[in-house]
Amino acid sequence: MLVRVALSLVFIHLGSVSCAPAPTQPRGRELPTSSPSELGSLVLVSDIDDTLKATHVRDALDLALNGLHGGETFADMPELYGLLANSAPKTETREITYVSAAVGVLQYGGKRFLDKWKFPTPESFFGRPSFFKDIVEYKVQAIQSLIDSTRPGALVLLNGDNGEKDVEVFDRIIDTNPDRKVFAFVHQVYDEPLEDSRLDRMTVWLTAFDLGLSWSERGWIPSEKVLPWASHEIPSWVECKTFLKRWMRFRSDVSATDAETRYRERLRLRCEDSPPK
Repeated sequence: MLVRVALSLVFIHLGSVSCAPAPTQPRGRELPTSSPSELGSLVLVSDIDDTLKATHVRDALDLALNGLHGGETFADMPELYGLLANSAPKTETREITYVSAAVGVLQYGGKRFLDKWKFPTPESFFGRPSFFKDIVEYKVQAIQSLIDSTRPGALVLLNGDNGEKDVEVFDRIIDTNPDRKVFAFVHQVYDEPLEDSRLDRMTVWLTAFDLGLSWSERGWIPSEKVLPWASHEIPSWVECKTFLKRWMRFRSDVSATDAETRYRERLRLRCEDSPPK
């Protein structure tokens, strides 16, 4: 019954979007045409739903409720994005751009979310022009246009999730740009096959703590700001058994900090011994 009601809500909202006039703000911008000198030396291109916002896109009821009406942020993500934006050396500029699959008035939900949780002001916000535009094709086109608009030596960070199509999008972007400095990060909130070879050239993360560790190890943010986040909560619906196995495979016990050791034990309890509710 809940699924039927949720699907009805989704279709009602979709119908209202198709009939409503185009919103004035925030609109999905046209693809960028700026020259390579106009964008900074580090550009973060980010998704929103299930990357920053705990939307739970694979659950029809949660998607209907969270997709349009704000929603909660994953713990510490506004602070992490703020840290990245504000840790630039004097010789470097940093910019954040959001590329969302949201269409029409649904983009308001994402903009309200960013404002509510005080994420850094984005350089730009791109949304899908219509429901008839394929998500993968749109995101690939939008992200590639952004990459083409950056300096050849710029760092391009892609941050998305495994809820819908970001893994496929990032895989294509990496293939298309072998000579560019592209780093892809995937929020793994749903269990997927561990042997997915596409993820071998991306960094999979579960919380702001382990994503922050990855960014600090690359010198993009100071590590001491990240350590307090090791104990913060993971939403009950998040599936993380596969992430736990991947984390254990790539993170060494020998070099672990005290905070990382505590985090590892939390993951074991949450993801291995206590399956999601």
